Amino acid sequence: MLILKTKIERPQLQQVRLLERPKLLHQLFGDNTHRLVLIQAAAGYGKTTVMVQQSEQLEIRHLTVGWLTLDNDDNDPIRLYQYLWTILTQKSDAQLLVEDRVTKSHIHHLLSQLNTTTSHTLFIDELEVLTNPDSLNIIWWLYLFLPSNYHLVIASRALPNWALAKGELQGLVHIIRAHELRLSALDAHILQQYLQSNLIQNTTLTPYMAANQSLSEMRVDAASTLTLIDNELVSMLIDKTEGWLTGIQLINLCCTNEKDLYQLVHQMSGAQ
Repeated sequence: MLILKTKIERPQLQQVRLLERPKLLHQLFGDNTHRLVLIQAAAGYGKTTVMVQQSEQLEIRHLTVGWLTLDNDDNDPIRLYQYLWTILTQKSDAQLLVEDRVTKSHIHHLLSQLNTTTSHTLFIDELEVLTNPDSLNIIWWLYLFLPSNYHLVIASRALPNWALAKGELQGLVHIIRAHELRLSALDAHILQQYLQSNLIQNTTLTPYMAANQSLSEMRVDAASTLTLIDNELVSMLIDKTEGWLTGIQLINLCCTNEKDLYQLVHQMSGAQ
């Protein structure tokens, strides 16, 4: 099977200035002891960006990370299993399955190939595209039977129908929801600096950007007409968008050539 490198490589976000949120990363991931960290929030809350930043921090500490971006084709369980085999075993030849389905035995066989001496974190993005219960079961079994030195970080727009309550009580599962990803007052000072420098270099927002980029990916243009942004306006922006990062980005697009920013932001509503 042909393995697409774009699915197993971490998205490259360093071409734009990132909003550094170290306190958020520490709060969400701590010492990386959870077997599963599940990030659940709607589009535009910066799920992918948070995972990219966390994976980079782990690599700085010389820890092993893997990445898988899911797509609709992964509703084929055999295809999904072969991707997981390639990522986790680091073997170029994906295991050929004699049977036409993936069972728990296959997962046990996969996990038996893993290195149990070093820490490894696998990041899985866009879990919501999996609608086939058999594919979802593969990820669930992976969580259940992972060696103690392996960790999963999964991002999804919706919570999967998994029995996670027991894992939460045991400290094995940490679920991160939208309210934890929202821009907080602690980020206001950095946001203020970004706004004063003009956040967006491009004036067009493509559908891909709207769905996948957040405040933490906004560009800086020195030729900005925004010269004076204070904490009151920043707080108003956060309040209007309820900390939704892409919402702040969309408002900024409208602000590029505005003179009366207070009036514009004050009149903004969710309908717009």
